[in-house]
Amino acid sequence: MEAQTPAAAADGALPDGLRVQSAADVDPAALYAAHLEAFAGHFGFEPHGMQEWTAQTISSIGFRPDLSRIVYGDEIVAYVLSFDDETLPESVYVGVVGTRPAWRGRGIASLLLAEVLAAAATAGKTTARLNVDATNPTGVIRIYERAGFVAVSQFVSYSRSLVMVAGPAGS
Repeated sequence: MEAQTPAAAADGALPDGLRVQSAADVDPAALYAAHLEAFAGHFGFEPHGMQEWTAQTISSIGFRPDLSRIVYGDEIVAYVLSFDDETLPESVYVGVVGTRPAWRGRGIASLLLAEVLAAAATAGKTTARLNVDATNPTGVIRIYERAGFVAVSQFVSYSRSLVMVAGPAGS
């Protein structure tokens, strides 16, 4: 999916007791815990160890903490992690959007996406891109569409279980 970045700041309010900030000083262990909870039960989710996950996200070369947002309450409630788009320098890649289940349905992800798009525009990015599972049961596609994202390509993945068949005796 792809969206144009706006020039205006995000509009909306977080629920009482929550605050949003960039990911510049995020605690990796706290973010990893939020990630595991946010994605538990999602189709195809395979948790990696914290070191591997951190290396692929917040410690990666392309990670943009200035274009990423974290919502805090007593713990990390939700987050959007953004990265430089390797193929399009004028674009930001929204790599991971997660909200802990207890906080879903309150407009938090929408607010974070709006803030990320506004920050990207301020940084000179004209578009934002992301990939999403079209069968995601959380309703995240509607959130992306409300934020201005449109589908620009689709693909289907097929899988089949392989069963090991024993050969003839003695082989």
